[in-house]
Amino acid sequence: IKAVGNAHLQVLHRFMTSLEYVCNADQVWADRHLLRPLRESRPEEEEIWDAIARNPVLRPKTMQMIGKRMAEVAHSSRLPDETRGHLAERVVFRVLLDRMDGKALSVKKTEVQQMLRLSTDLTRAACGRILGNFVERIKDDKKSPENRFRNVVRPFINEVWPKERSLCSRSLSNALADLPVKCEGVFAEAVDAIERLLTPFDCWSLWEYGLYKGDVNEKEIRPISGKKQAASLLKLLDLTIG
Repeated sequence: IKAVGNAHLQVLHRFMTSLEYVCNADQVWADRHLLRPLRESRPEEEEIWDAIARNPVLRPKTMQMIGKRMAEVAHSSRLPDETRGHLAERVVFRVLLDRMDGKALSVKKTEVQQMLRLSTDLTRAACGRILGNFVERIKDDKKSPENRFRNVVRPFINEVWPKERSLCSRSLSNALADLPVKCEGVFAEAVDAIERLLTPFDCWSLWEYGLYKGDVNEKEIRPISGKKQAASLLKLLDLTIG
């Protein structure tokens, strides 16, 4: 850790790739030598954030220390699109988890909103895709996909996602197209929530909307039941098919 110059950055990269492991091993040491330098990193050192982008979900304590800086770096032109997308995903996912757990947000809403506003289309699309992943994949016996959408994702869209229509894009619309079906019983509510973010994109089949279940050979269509959900499906198709 006492190395200097490029060698020091390489050492930091190796440690930060397994950041939470190091924090569990010695939180005081990690705070002093990893988290504090990361939070205070200069623009010319932003490449080190590539290591953070390789971590899975970061703990609230970690995000409280570096989340604000991470949100700033996520729209830095010094980093590749893939790295920026992963960083922004981590920020959004942590905020969603905090809200689901009823905890204070590790990163302020205004900071997340500014990150989304200043990011590229591809980064915003990555964040849009993480909303669907959160609804579908988070395992919690007490909270259904409907509950996660109503209590976590919809408030995030309404309160945090920027209102500017100029930020809508084909890539974001593509990323959000399968969110409603992942919300299951609140399909119609999900379509209404994302309506302002949708625009036509290059869609070729029902795969883009998550409406097929099973493999490519079976092509069994997920049930869309009731007039309200059917009308919402037509609205979704109308908004996104050019």
